[in-house]
Amino acid sequence: MPILNSMDFSAAIKNSIDIDSDIAIKPIPPTTPKGISRERLIALRKKNLSYSLIAKVVGIAKRNVVKRFKILNKQMELVKYYRENRSDLIDFQAARTLDSITPADRKKASLLQKTTAFSQLYDKSRLENDKSTQNIAYADALKARDDALKAEDLACTEQDQLKKNYPHIDFDQVTINVTP
Repeated sequence: MPILNSMDFSAAIKNSIDIDSDIAIKPIPPTTPKGISRERLIALRKKNLSYSLIAKVVGIAKRNVVKRFKILNKQMELVKYYRENRSDLIDFQAARTLDSITPADRKKASLLQKTTAFSQLYDKSRLENDKSTQNIAYADALKARDDALKAEDLACTEQDQLKKNYPHIDFDQVTINVTP
């Protein structure tokens, strides 16, 4: 069976290829039957050890090392494809999900389920297209920023006035305690 990244995604959509049935990747177990973790195998490979040498170091057959890396490489190709096409994949899955919902399904679903499903799909699409998913009150944020700047300016103006009226006092050395 072909790997997902070896096919043109848009062609898969146009030809209505069932992507799920076209992916043949078996999960790689976290450890070998002898308890050797995939992380250890990867670490040895990153040290430029050959499959034969890795097999000798960890005490398993070379064919098992090759088999595990073959599966791992396919998984990594799929991850790379997903990262490069995540937005399209989410939109495609959203369309498939919506198309699979029958009128009877819609009648059974509560309003909360319908709105939650829509909002999740909508948010994911916006995130993948670098758009905000928050409703931000920009006017309030700008007003708060302006108020803070005005307060800072007022404090600076008052300090400048004190320095002008009392030039003999070093206000940088004075601590003023204000009691309510």
